Amino acid sequence: MADAECYQKTVDDRVIINNVRAYYAQPFIAGDWTDLRCGFFLSLTDAVNDDLPNGAFAESIGDGVHLLGTADRYALGVADTVTGNTFIGFTNAYGRLPAQGNTELVSSDAAVGTTNSNFWRPRNSQQNICAAIIDGSFTRGQILDNAQQHFPQIPANTGGYAVLFAIQLLRDNPASKTITARIKSSTKSADMLYTNTPTKELIRDNMQNWPPSQQMGPATLSNVPNAFFFYWPFRKTRLRVHSIALLRADGTGTGPGTRQLSSALS
Repeated sequence: MADAECYQKTVDDRVIINNVRAYYAQPFIAGDWTDLRCGFFLSLTDAVNDDLPNGAFAESIGDGVHLLGTADRYALGVADTVTGNTFIGFTNAYGRLPAQGNTELVSSDAAVGTTNSNFWRPRNSQQNICAAIIDGSFTRGQILDNAQQHFPQIPANTGGYAVLFAIQLLRDNPASKTITARIKSSTKSADMLYTNTPTKELIRDNMQNWPPSQQMGPATLSNVPNAFFFYWPFRKTRLRVHSIALLRADGTGTGPGTRQLSSALS
């Protein structure tokens, strides 16, 4: 972990809050998986206040001219801790890094058909990139639309203060480094649900039956991811990690099942 704090949001929700422009990595051991599902509940708060989801959060990093590297791109997903070169998940990085486009956080209505500002949405100002497989400085797969991420800005209007995202990782055999990633996809959204009870059980239940998705890969990677990884580059907001879970869905071996972050910190 780098520069974070623990915050007791509710009696049952002990939260990791990254400091500004800091990352959080949680290694895992998943065994000989061929279908691994990785889920996590996240939310945003103010740069100073530990529980303020709707301040003056809008921000743009970059000048629209210079290329931005990984330190100015967000990354929410899984990575390898052997080299730190492999990442699969939600990001606004693309192509060969560094790349074009400012990193922005904007108000959003989540494209639900009613104009409002109930959500915050991270984006790239020039490229409509939602998720990627990155190996070294190269993008090996990407999703360009209909997998946008939305963080509750007005929890009373969204159904909860935390949003669930998840990634399905597939490979033909347990020794392979060739991985296909699938991410839930609907109109302008990868959000799986919003809730005020972001538990590991809720993650597990929502990963059992995988929803309609977009695919990245198959891509042959330098290393297989072995950790959850969360990095938020903004200065006006901090990322909160409520719970994380793994689900072995291949029906073989003895995987780790699910794990809640708060239980590891209690």
